[in-house]
Amino acid sequence: MSRWNIFTSVSYAGLPDSRISPSGSTRATITPGMITVPIKGVVLAPPPCKINGGNIIKVNFDEIMSTRIDGNAYAKSINYNIDCEKDRHHK
Repeated sequence: MSRWNIFTSVSYAGLPDSRISPSGSTRATITPGMITVPIKGVVLAPPPCKINGGNIIKVNFDEIMSTRIDGNAYAKSINYNIDCEKDRHHK
């Protein structure tokens, strides 16, 4: 089984006067109107299927209000395909 350590960060715009108090090993950068949140994890193995031909799926949410995020208010439908060739993981 393959293992890869990954590190990425997610930035959210439109959160004026946001405050984060980092503690322990969590680090955050405060910029007016933007918060960067580090996310760390481990990928155990690549998926046996190819999603959307290996292309990035981009979804534009325009402007959102954080107080209205409830799992339904900003839901978007996306078109994608999944190709699961039987021998893809044996390469």
